[in-house]
Amino acid sequence: MENLVVFFFVIFFIWMLFLTLNVFNFYRKQKLVLQAASKEDLPQLIIENRNNIKKIVEEIEEIKEISVEIQQSLKKSIQNVGIVRFDAFENAGGKISYSIALLDNQGDGVLITTLNGRTDSRSYAKSITRGESDYSLSDEEKESIKIAFRNK
Repeated sequence: MENLVVFFFVIFFIWMLFLTLNVFNFYRKQKLVLQAASKEDLPQLIIENRNNIKKIVEEIEEIKEISVEIQQSLKKSIQNVGIVRFDAFENAGGKISYSIALLDNQGDGVLITTLNGRTDSRSYAKSITRGESDYSLSDEEKESIKIAFRNK
């Protein structure tokens, strides 16, 4: 029985210590607030802070709208590029001809092929829709589209 009384006394003492510390902590915070209130007009300060918070929330909403617009624009931008260099003619080495596919994430874009020879150069541009073209494609052009999709 005596041990039980000592146990409850210790628990009571710890509980009182805890409550005392909380009261002192509350008192300290209250003192800081009252000191701030005496230096400045506390209600005015609260109103200004509330207005600032409203402005910040409005700016965040604007940023969210701009972010959505940017994301929509990025979907239509060139994000996937594939390049294939090759020899177009037997008498011209060094792989100076090329096909380059410039595609967005939906596979839409343009394919540019330049055939370089010793005396002349020819360039072709073909539209690409979902990775396909209305024009016939060479093996090098098909390969550049595959490479662009691998870079996706």
